Amino acid sequence: MNKRVCKSSKAVKIVCTILFSIVIALLLEVLVYNGKKQDETIALQVYDLSQESQYVMVEQNEILEPLTRDEQNSIQMNRENAKILAEVNGTPYVEETDDTLVEQDGKLFRRKIDTSFTVTLPERSYIRKLHLSYGGMEENGSFTIQMKDGDQTTFDGYDGIMDAKLAASVVTVNKSGDQIIYHFKSLEKPELSHMKLSVVNLTSINWLRILFFAAAGMLLGFFIWNRSLFHDRLEIVFVIASLTLGGILILSVGTNQIGFDEYTHAARAYEVSFGSTIETTETAMRMRANDLPFFHNREERGLVEAYENVNNDFSWADISTQSRFVSYTDRSYLPISVMIKLGRALHMPFAWNMMLGKLGNLLCYTFLCYLAVKYAKSGKGIIALLALLPNALFAAGGFTYDGVVNGFLLLAVVLTTNLMLEEDQKITWIQVLLVLGAYIAGSTAKPVYIVMALMLVFFSRKRFQNPVQAWGFRAAVVVIIGLLMYTIFFPPVSTSANYELVGNLAYAGDKRNQGTSVLGQLEYILQYPLVYTGLLLSSMFGDLFQYVSGKLPFFNYGYLGNLSGVYTVIGEVLLVLGCVFSPNTDKRNVIGKQYKVLNIIMILGLSAIIWTSMYVSYTPVGASEIQGVQARYFMPLFLPFCYCLCNNKWKCKISVVNYHKILVGFAVALNLYAIYHLALQPLNF
Repeated sequence: MNKRVCKSSKAVKIVCTILFSIVIALLLEVLVYNGKKQDETIALQVYDLSQESQYVMVEQNEILEPLTRDEQNSIQMNRENAKILAEVNGTPYVEETDDTLVEQDGKLFRRKIDTSFTVTLPERSYIRKLHLSYGGMEENGSFTIQMKDGDQTTFDGYDGIMDAKLAASVVTVNKSGDQIIYHFKSLEKPELSHMKLSVVNLTSINWLRILFFAAAGMLLGFFIWNRSLFHDRLEIVFVIASLTLGGILILSVGTNQIGFDEYTHAARAYEVSFGSTIETTETAMRMRANDLPFFHNREERGLVEAYENVNNDFSWADISTQSRFVSYTDRSYLPISVMIKLGRALHMPFAWNMMLGKLGNLLCYTFLCYLAVKYAKSGKGIIALLALLPNALFAAGGFTYDGVVNGFLLLAVVLTTNLMLEEDQKITWIQVLLVLGAYIAGSTAKPVYIVMALMLVFFSRKRFQNPVQAWGFRAAVVVIIGLLMYTIFFPPVSTSANYELVGNLAYAGDKRNQGTSVLGQLEYILQYPLVYTGLLLSSMFGDLFQYVSGKLPFFNYGYLGNLSGVYTVIGEVLLVLGCVFSPNTDKRNVIGKQYKVLNIIMILGLSAIIWTSMYVSYTPVGASEIQGVQARYFMPLFLPFCYCLCNNKWKCKISVVNYHKILVGFAVALNLYAIYHLALQPLNF
């Protein structure tokens, strides 16, 4: 009877929390985000920009716009790659000419037409949105928007792209003013007869914003009412938080390609989803070429998704073939590919199909981390915190193999640590297969991480049934590590890369960066070993200090931006305290000193290998800095480091429930803040 009353009471609390969260979210939407401003004019105002009028002044000039560093590097790299391909194919190299490029004083500029529109409003008004219509364009153009209130600039510096595929763009302003200055830059003179500017102040309900605040309220209620799960089933807490936060992130981003090289991963996952016969629609081709329109608010999102659906017609798709065998480098895309195939079978719109693919990645990551938290014999709260870091969920909710890599390696470290904690037990073949399988699955996409498996060769001979089994196990580990490391420089034919270039050390190197050569860089390192050693150490420990001090922000959302370094410092302090101290009622299992030493050696060694791999493959030969190293590369090393800090001596007067709530609650709050400021607000308001 008491159990029934308890369950009934808990159910009532859950229902009340859900209803209360939804009501609060609706009130915020109606009163805060859609409340009428004092100087707001509700009427729609449309200004024809084709000619000057009482309210519109038009001016055109030819300008030279400096190219960004990335644009200049891209042009130089395209030229260098074309020369290499011509040399490999034995054909003469012919440089393509571009009449719009102008070189002055060693710098590249693009010749453009700057069309300036100055729109004077009939009266000062609060403006929510500006709709820019520009139908009939053949090439993309860029624009800037500025708004003034008398002599004061109230809205300045917005840079946008006029995408010819959409014929319209929308700018969220939410400022007051009486004059709008609109600069449109294009390669050719635009057809002004199609250009209009509309001031739109109609309010509308943003359901994604409501979902975000409702979910935040439900998570808060979940933290308040579910003490038992935080004590006994922390893996369930993790699953709820991961799927809720990751799902909102996926919905917020949509088809915007905001991750580093995300278009490459999206294209491969899309192709793998077809098996042997690939049907590539116009929209999929745009995705593969990183040429899909990018939205910045919910109105533009509607335009983008409508464009994607119209051009996602399989009746005139491009047909190509590939092997049914999924290459080992592409197997990390399978969680995404399976869900894309399912969405296609359900005839889902393109945007929802791609979001379903990202959900497959999130589900795989969540399941792997669920296993890690559930079966960990030590540090469940630390594992949940690491698995819920914004960087980890961002990777898990996008087109990338990092989610699979991080998930499998986290599980592998947990399984390895469990073996370290079972010093008096024999290692079984099932344990061997599980831990080796996790390391291999987590390293096929990034073979460098297989070095982490070296920890397995240091288990005592007493852990095995006999010496033959012990040495056989060690030999198997070393062979697997050697084979995967070999593929870094000599990929198997089953890879999806261009084997002629990647397999030839004379040309191998990341062709996104000018002057790279694996062979040339290796020769430089061997010629100047002391110089490179100094560069390696200064780079490693220099960047470590930058991150620890918060000078470099760690929490990153790709091209959407970073969270302040302050949050990095707060996270570091909380993580260290969580490792060093444990609840006074908790008997924490701690690995032995010898394993802590081995972990530190492994972390330093693998870090040096990661830095060196980027110097060899991505950095120009002989450069005085190591380029391309990103903080996310070291996430698999966080848990081994945390296990080195854990001890059972220092206790704090706190319950296990509150200890877990603090760790997981910080990660959840950080994710909510990051999603709101870096994804929801800039892309969907």
